[in-house]
Amino acid sequence: MSETQPSQATTAKINAIQAALRENKIDGWLFYDFWKRNEFAQRILEYPKHILNTRRFFYLIPANGTPQKLVHSIERWNLDHLPGEKTIFLSWQSLEEGLPKILKNVKTVAMEYSPSNAIPYISKVDAGTIEMVKRTGVNIVWS
Repeated sequence: MSETQPSQATTAKINAIQAALRENKIDGWLFYDFWKRNEFAQRILEYPKHILNTRRFFYLIPANGTPQKLVHSIERWNLDHLPGEKTIFLSWQSLEEGLPKILKNVKTVAMEYSPSNAIPYISKVDAGTIEMVKRTGVNIVWS
């Protein structure tokens, strides 16, 4: 399956997110999902309902520049409806190599995370994934 051009609505949404990130002095919004557990990522990224999501993915919308995708080799097409450069991983080792690549030049990202789980409704990213992102040297704020 080949990449498709994002719709004008998707492009406008990403532009609006980028403007909000710049306004709030956040370097990017890092979406993460696994098995469609993050309904915010599913909804905001307009993830096609007919596509399985059995592997992890990351999608970075930077405050400036081109979005970045980190997708599993088995489901490499799952974010093709979105703009951005794609990095493919196969093993957990290549996932951990790909994450710093897509987060290059990023110091702070927003994620669906609530410090101390103060607002549990928005905590959709598991602690292990938060730890993995933090190991890249990136600070995480709640989205």
